[in-house]
Amino acid sequence: MLFFKNKDLNKLSVLPDLITKGNVFFTNQKYKQALGFYKKAYLLKPDYEYAIINIANTYFELKQYTLAIDFAEKHICAETLNIIGASYLELDEPSLAVDAFEEALTKSCDLAWTYNHLSQAYQKISSYEKALEAGWNAILADGLDDSHHINYSYLMYEVALDKGVGFLSDYLKNWELCYPENPIVTHTSSALSQDKSMTRVNDKYLKKIFDIFAPDFEEVLLGLDYNVPILLQKYFTMISPVYGKVLDLGCGTGLCAKNILLSNPKLKFDGVDISEQMINEARCKKIYNNLYCEEIESFLENNKVKYNYIIAGDVFTYFGDLSNLFAKIIKSLNSNDSLVFSIADNYLNKEDYLLGISGRFGHSKNYVLSLLESNGYVIDFVNLDHLRNEGDAKVMGYIISAHKK
Repeated sequence: MLFFKNKDLNKLSVLPDLITKGNVFFTNQKYKQALGFYKKAYLLKPDYEYAIINIANTYFELKQYTLAIDFAEKHICAETLNIIGASYLELDEPSLAVDAFEEALTKSCDLAWTYNHLSQAYQKISSYEKALEAGWNAILADGLDDSHHINYSYLMYEVALDKGVGFLSDYLKNWELCYPENPIVTHTSSALSQDKSMTRVNDKYLKKIFDIFAPDFEEVLLGLDYNVPILLQKYFTMISPVYGKVLDLGCGTGLCAKNILLSNPKLKFDGVDISEQMINEARCKKIYNNLYCEEIESFLENNKVKYNYIIAGDVFTYFGDLSNLFAKIIKSLNSNDSLVFSIADNYLNKEDYLLGISGRFGHSKNYVLSLLESNGYVIDFVNLDHLRNEGDAKVMGYIISAHKK
C-alpha cells in the first residue's frame, strides 16, 4: 500500500484546480497562460494524465508540434495518439500520422474525428481509396455532424483533381443514396458533374459550410494564398474614396473591409452575410456600423439605404447567373456611385459561366461586362490578377469597378 505524507496529499489536492484554471485560459485561446497552469500540475505529479494530455494539446495549438509529440508520448492513449497524428500532419509526415491514427482506432476514441484525420493523412500519401474509406467511416460514425460531410466533399474534390471524377463514381452514388436530402451532398454531386442547370449555389449549403468554417476561416485562407482583400484594397483606392457609406456584400469575417479601412479610414461600413457565425466573427473586429445576417439578394431587394460604394470580395463565385444580382445592386447606388468586386475567370469553355468541380462558379469576362452595361453601369476598370489557389493551381480572375450612370 502507498502512503502519502500530509504535505504530499495537500499538493496533490490542488491538481484538479490547476487543470480547471488552465482550461479557462485554453478556452479563451490564451494558450501560454494555460500552459503555465498545466505545467504546475505536471511538476507536482509527472504521471498525471490530464496534465500531460493538456500540455501536449496546448503545444499543438501553439504550433510547437515537436514538443506536442514529445509530451503526448509520455502517456499513450487515444487522445495523445490523435495529437501525435495531427502534429505529424502539420510537420508533413503523413505516414507517421497514419500510424498514430490507426493506433488510436484500436483504443476508445472519438471515432468520427479520428477517421476524419486519418482520411487526410491517407490523402497526403496519395492512398485515395483508403482516404475515401476513412472519410466515409467518419460519416458512418457521426453523420449528423456536417463537418464530416464537408470534409468528405473537399476530399472528393481534391481526389477528382488528381484521379478524375470517374474514380469517385461508386463513392458518390453511395453518399447520395444514404443522404439524399443533405445540401452538402447534393451540391457536391452537382459540382462534380458540372451541372449546367445550376444558376447559383444553394443557400442551405452556403450557410452550413460558412457557419462551420467561421472560427478557422482566416487561418484556412492563409494556406490558399488568398489575395482578394489586398487586391480590393489596391483597386478600390483607385476610385479615390474619402468619405461615404460602403456596403460589404458577403462580408464574411470582415477581411475586405479591414484592408480597405487601412487606406480609407473615414469610410463607414455596413456588412451583410448569410452565415451567422461569420457575422459573429466580423462583429469582433468592430469595424462595421451595421451587420445583417441575411441572404444578399433578399437583403438588396428590401434595402432602403443608398450606398456610395458596394464591394463584393469572392462573393459572386457562388452565383452563376448574375443578372438579378446586378439589377438589385444598382438600386442601392446613387448616380455615379460604384460597385467594386472580384470574379473568377471561366477559362475552361466559352459559356457565360461554369460551375467547377470545386463547387464555385467561374465567369466569362465578356458576359460580366455586357451584363453590367445592360443594367446601367459604366465600366471603370478591369484588372486580371491571381485571386487564390485551389490545390496546386492558381485561380485567376478579375477585379472590376463599375459605376451607376
